[in-house]
Amino acid sequence: MNRSSSLSMAAGAKKAPGVPIDLFKGSAEEIPLDDKTIDTVVTTWTLCTVPDVKRALSET
Repeated sequence: MNRSSSLSMAAGAKKAPGVPIDLFKGSAEEIPLDDKTIDTVVTTWTLCTVPDVKRALSET
């Protein structure tokens, strides 16, 4: 799967005025953030590309 186009789109959105976006590169199974620092995640077409769905969904 080629993720470069998604990363390019996200980088473009980050440049939009008034849109606070932080980009992190990592895996869904090991999110590169401290535990309990995110309140909500909105995602589309993601779990079908994650090797370990149960582990990804257990990230806190």
